[in-house]
Amino acid sequence: MTVSIACLPRECGEQSPNLMLPFISGGDIATLGQWPWIVSLSYLGRPFCSGTLISEDWVVTAGHCVAIPGSHNYTENPHYIEVLLGSVKRIRGQGSSRRADKVIHHPRLTWTGIGPIYNDVALIHLEKSVTYNDFILPACLPKQDFSSLSNCYIAGWGYISSNQAITVQDLREAKLHVLSEEECRTNTVPLEQEVNTNITYCAGYKFGVISGCQGDSGSPIMCEDHTGKWTLAGVMSSGAAMCGTFTNTANRFTKLSTMMEWIDHVINV
Repeated sequence: MTVSIACLPRECGEQSPNLMLPFISGGDIATLGQWPWIVSLSYLGRPFCSGTLISEDWVVTAGHCVAIPGSHNYTENPHYIEVLLGSVKRIRGQGSSRRADKVIHHPRLTWTGIGPIYNDVALIHLEKSVTYNDFILPACLPKQDFSSLSNCYIAGWGYISSNQAITVQDLREAKLHVLSEEECRTNTVPLEQEVNTNITYCAGYKFGVISGCQGDSGSPIMCEDHTGKWTLAGVMSSGAAMCGTFTNTANRFTKLSTMMEWIDHVINV
């Protein structure tokens, strides 16, 4: 008698089946396999942002991570970007790494130097595609919008607080609430009070210290859908400067559902 064991194909938005569970400012250290789509980005060996794997060879991040007029433009030298996958530690030699061969930001990426950044999204194409396993999987792309009732998390390697201006080696995660437009206007800094929740998620807490911080740009806000899978709802764009304190700490995320037409066009060309 021959016994064969067939492995079911892995799908998007699934956490590791072997996950053993026991925030980012005020967050908890994430477990390997908990968010298997989160990647760390570095340029010439220097970490600069986070991103999210959405297929075997595409990563989503914030547009301002790869290009800001007068500051930097990583689209010109994509091979200098290294993508670290399958690891919760931002250490070379951990997980798997891939070089980028193409970096494309949204054609209407706009920032005046103050206030919100519009169309703040970019795509990074991997030079070599990845093989899915328990620790490297894509997030699902959005088919719906999410609300304050949604179960949503952020994860990244940003500062623990603005008073401690060093990034962390361990991936941190935190639960966030999606805020209404009115809540967001009263829970953020004055220069960023212009909020368009049609294209932006505002997420955080009315009071408290849990939030994304400097260094978390490009990090995903991930929301659980009705099937229990995790969807890339948005990409962190901006937040309050004084994170990690009892101040207004709402974060802004580019609402990915409004970017899907552009994303589909780029990755399917």
